[in-house]
Amino acid sequence: MGNSLRRRHGGSGPREKNLGPWFVIFLGVIAAAGVGWADVNSEYPSEAVRSHRDGIQSGSSNSDSTILQLETPEQTVQDWDVGARLGSRLSARLTAQRPRERAEFQPVAMVPEAGLLLLAPDEEELVFQEDIVGEIESEERLRDKLLVNLRIDLDIITRGIYERRRDEFEGFNAIGLDIRKVITGRKGDIGVLVLQPYFVRRDNIDPERIPGHTDRRGIETDDSSVELHDFYFNLTRWGRGRRNIKIGHFDVPYGLEPYTDTHFTLHQLMPVQNLGMKKDWGVSLNGVLPWFDYEVAILRGSGMEYHSIGNRNYAIAGRIGTPSDRNFVVGLSGFYGKVFSPHGIDHFSAGVSDLTGFGFDSSYQRSLGADFLIKRKRIGLDATWIISQFTLKAEVSVGRDFNQNVFNALAEINWLSKDEKTSAYIQGLHRGIKGDFGWDEDDIGTVGIDRAITEHLSVGARFHHRFSRLGGHDDDNTFMLQFRYLLPII
Repeated sequence: MGNSLRRRHGGSGPREKNLGPWFVIFLGVIAAAGVGWADVNSEYPSEAVRSHRDGIQSGSSNSDSTILQLETPEQTVQDWDVGARLGSRLSARLTAQRPRERAEFQPVAMVPEAGLLLLAPDEEELVFQEDIVGEIESEERLRDKLLVNLRIDLDIITRGIYERRRDEFEGFNAIGLDIRKVITGRKGDIGVLVLQPYFVRRDNIDPERIPGHTDRRGIETDDSSVELHDFYFNLTRWGRGRRNIKIGHFDVPYGLEPYTDTHFTLHQLMPVQNLGMKKDWGVSLNGVLPWFDYEVAILRGSGMEYHSIGNRNYAIAGRIGTPSDRNFVVGLSGFYGKVFSPHGIDHFSAGVSDLTGFGFDSSYQRSLGADFLIKRKRIGLDATWIISQFTLKAEVSVGRDFNQNVFNALAEINWLSKDEKTSAYIQGLHRGIKGDFGWDEDDIGTVGIDRAITEHLSVGARFHHRFSRLGGHDDDNTFMLQFRYLLPII
């Protein structure tokens, strides 16, 4: 739910990084691991084998099957399920070596002094290879090590959006994986790996609301893409949680966003309106100390996709605050850099350097510059206060975009039911930019609700009214409805 403090856990332009092949390789590795996992969990002894095992243990078995004893003095197999897996895999190995002597071994008895007894289906005794046992045991230990502290969820989202201003519907569908793995070593945890690859389809996009998915003229389009949301490794080995190094694609450490779960939820805060991005590519130093949490990051300044214009786009961001697991949290943030403008990604990807031929006046062209970058400075203060079932959130941010003063603010009241299945919120968002002719303002009021229907299925609804819009446009109403299915795989 939205009020949890910590995350559970084209053209001829400059060349850009292509992450597609790596994503395909990554999915192949995940698929292979899934097949192996299914094989591990599919072998259990049948009732007949259990009965035969009991007969052997009592000395009353009359079976003509051959009994082979697995000598494992160094590491006796104590777990019956592990024994079942060993028997199945040994059968496959010996059958592959001697296909005429098809052998299907099943575990029969666990003898602490001798190890595991395996049952073959015929009377012909087979020569047993000890090196196969060692190899199988090594593979089993590696498999168990890979699966421990690993969580993989299949995430499916479908969303409908209606905007009164356009009097049109917008569609959004996504499917992806949420993968989290704590990597451990002999001396403890090494770090945390978080991977969130998604395939996303957007239909009838509003370019004002979602820049970065439009054509070179900024006109709404349909769009399909692979998106990497959280995609990072946080190294925790050396600092014991106090001095960690994070590298990849992660939340910009600024304001409330890094400590609030807004991943594919209708409940959103204001990082996009304030900084122009929620996440970015880079590296950070972060840690949790007894009296405060901190994170400082050097970022690419391009947001969701990795783009570089001769290394001229960049960002530095940081936040320091009281421990985020307390009921009252306050934090101070800073941001400085040259980042892409709202539609800069669109124009850059399309290889456009002169916008005057696409209906934009020369003043707009000059304001962006030839590289579509904005020089942005911010300093902000945020606070969160949990009172029983209610959470109060507030964030204020001031700074400059080029030579324009900027003031942004958010206030929210969030309620969570006692069974933690329903949450509701009321939110106010203000944006202000002071130009040559005074302040231009954008004010939005939002109400929303999220409900967990089952353990895996949830539904959310959100309505927001825009009282005023930057540029002096009329007010507007938008309604959103979303269904989300989150299925644990591992």
